[in-house]
Amino acid sequence: MKLFGTHTLRFYRRSCHPVVLLTGDVIYRIHDADDFPWDTHPYKEFSRQYRARFADGARALIGTQSGCIVFSAWIASVRLRIDELRFDWRLPEGDSVIYDCVTMPDARGRGIYPDALRRLSGMLAEEGGRRLWIYAEEDNPASLRGIEKADFEYHGSISIRILPGWTRRSGTVKGVNAS
Repeated sequence: MKLFGTHTLRFYRRSCHPVVLLTGDVIYRIHDADDFPWDTHPYKEFSRQYRARFADGARALIGTQSGCIVFSAWIASVRLRIDELRFDWRLPEGDSVIYDCVTMPDARGRGIYPDALRRLSGMLAEEGGRRLWIYAEEDNPASLRGIEKADFEYHGSISIRILPGWTRRSGTVKGVNAS
């Protein structure tokens, strides 16, 4: 966590509906700690952090193609600590948020990110989920384009300015309850 800085996160949401896609060779699965691909995940250096996320109730979305991981993300459905904004987000019942999305470098530019977001929406609908949230830094145009391609609707922004001994948040997003 930085002592100085500013962040502006843009929040998006879409309703969860079953998704039928006839194309695509990436296989997506939601994992818990017991079936997470610990041995093959490309970011093994974060295993300790990943275990803490699982202990906190998070799940992982992994996309594989020809047996290789091409996409990785995290899903929270109760509470999420957003370090950039220094607050805990308590999600309404039926809502989930996807965060820390990564398309592996060799797989970028093929539409995997928006595909993963759409497919997760469908997977959550099958579990009874109502809405899927996502947020991204305002200065991350690639992520924002992928979110919009996946038919998420913009719901507002929250900014933070951090100085030693002082933090100021501004902006509101309906449905985002910070504490």
